[in-house]
Amino acid sequence: MKGIGKYGLSFLLFVFFASCSLSEKGESALIDDFEIRQQQECKLSELLTDSFRIVPLETSDESLVGEITKIKKYNHFYYVLSAQTLFCFDADGKFVSKLEKQGEGPEEYIRIEDFDVYTIDGRTEIWISDNKTLKIYDAKDMSFLRHISFDFLIYKFKRLDSSHILLVTGNREKTLTLTDANGEIITDYLDKEFPFLMFRPVQFISWGENLCYQFGVSNAIVAFDTATEQFSQKKLVGNKEFLSSQGLLDLYKSNGMEFLREMKEKVYINQFAVLNDNVWIHSNYFGKPFLTKIQPGTSISSEIKEPLLTNDLFNLNDFTFLPTLFLSESAESLILYMDALTIAENEGLLCYKNNTHIRVAEDDNPCLVEFYP
Repeated sequence: MKGIGKYGLSFLLFVFFASCSLSEKGESALIDDFEIRQQQECKLSELLTDSFRIVPLETSDESLVGEITKIKKYNHFYYVLSAQTLFCFDADGKFVSKLEKQGEGPEEYIRIEDFDVYTIDGRTEIWISDNKTLKIYDAKDMSFLRHISFDFLIYKFKRLDSSHILLVTGNREKTLTLTDANGEIITDYLDKEFPFLMFRPVQFISWGENLCYQFGVSNAIVAFDTATEQFSQKKLVGNKEFLSSQGLLDLYKSNGMEFLREMKEKVYINQFAVLNDNVWIHSNYFGKPFLTKIQPGTSISSEIKEPLLTNDLFNLNDFTFLPTLFLSESAESLILYMDALTIAENEGLLCYKNNTHIRVAEDDNPCLVEFYP
């Protein structure tokens, strides 16, 4: 569709403070050192995989999708959040239904801060966070089921197998809060002394039994063990060149909100994703955007631009779609999206495997590209 932004990830930055020690000395790293080779030539299939499929989302008056802010694949359905409406498409991209109940009524939501999909007692449910409430809808017909109320603002969340709920919260002394199924606080973590919080489409990254929460764009994370329900602080990677939480704090103390400009010439981690034994890191390397794929015993990096990176999978060399892989959550795949306008500027045609062609008009819905590493 026209008007879709160039994948500017909608990260909200605001000042807050956190109490745990910002020193990362002595903390274990989840990933050993890896090297970013600035002039390394790389194929897209090496960074992702050559096993993929393209799923055009059906375009109709009911299913017009704007800029996508989060994608969740669950039980072979794609749940796509765009402009406070949650769309559901089947495995072939056919429109199924949508949750569009913005308002101030008891079964409506003011805004969708975050959403997730779960199966509870045999029923698939859509959960959304809205101000001080989690609102829950039946995924089959989008009917309202129930709500969970809190005494504090909630932004991002993850329901655990134990039925407990891990939350990123506002207007509390702590940033991370664990509650029971009824919203009663069990424990919390992270006193407010850290300079900023970055809201991400996928805030809690699943890594084994851990849910990982990154400190802004620093190399520090909080690992929440879902088995023991205990918090710990770790480094993401062993490389010392990546901006530490203390380095980020120092930048903020020295420059105030101007620290964002100073960061451009630093080495820092924008975001990361994990699937099976693969980790992808989107980093800033002295003002240049890099994507790195890390597997056991090996890694490969590329600056996200031609001619260092070449697309050997399909006929599109505009790589602005690559960071959209961090918008999605799936237990079996990486999901990216390309807007129709970008494809239309490429003669409106996507060509890939075995001379397969997909014709796309500039007013069509985006195409999902699903990779299976």
